[in-house]
Amino acid sequence: MLFAGPFSPDATRWPRRRGLTTLQEVTPGSTSNGKHKSPAGPLTPDVIVELAHSCRQFVWAKLQIELDGTAETLPILDHYIKLARDDLRRQPEATTLLAKTVGAYFGSVLASTMDGFWRVSSADDRHWFVCARSVYLAINPMGVAHDVLHASTDHDGPSSELRLDRGEHEVVAERLHRLPAMDEEEYFTLSARVEMIEIAIAALRDHHLAKGSAEIAFEPADYVTL
Repeated sequence: MLFAGPFSPDATRWPRRRGLTTLQEVTPGSTSNGKHKSPAGPLTPDVIVELAHSCRQFVWAKLQIELDGTAETLPILDHYIKLARDDLRRQPEATTLLAKTVGAYFGSVLASTMDGFWRVSSADDRHWFVCARSVYLAINPMGVAHDVLHASTDHDGPSSELRLDRGEHEVVAERLHRLPAMDEEEYFTLSARVEMIEIAIAALRDHHLAKGSAEIAFEPADYVTL
């Protein structure tokens, strides 16, 4: 069964909660099935490295603050995005490029934070995901960037939905439903989104621990069905 939809506070999908998102269940596809410790994983693709570097340059030019690739710099990038929204209203054609640069930086921070890796299977950024190793969870950071730049999930960019292993949707949804609501301004920030993803991963880890399978690790081949 698929639960499709964007990373959205839309009450017709899910009520807005801290960390609440629509989710999509998929079946991992590989011969490993996440049954063993993963190797180091693929290197970050050159296109991601270049786009993330451009993000750093844009922020430096506007704020004279250097982004160092850590989660602590996401509030700085959130501030830059607030300033950039006015420029994008005047130059909407710049949105796609800026979303790619912001998404590349955010995704690289996320990959480091959750011990994950990039899966870039084509030139189309709808197929660019950051994937977790310790649980089966993937997300398109470019979709998150579009959400945040537009302060809305109503856009033409990639979806920011979480991709989860079939059968684990309710594990994450139940954990996220416990959390207090947040206002719309906070919801559409990178800082809030990384917190949401960390909570989802913690829920899945707890679930695996309860099943006695805490040592499961996923590798790139497990995400071929994305």
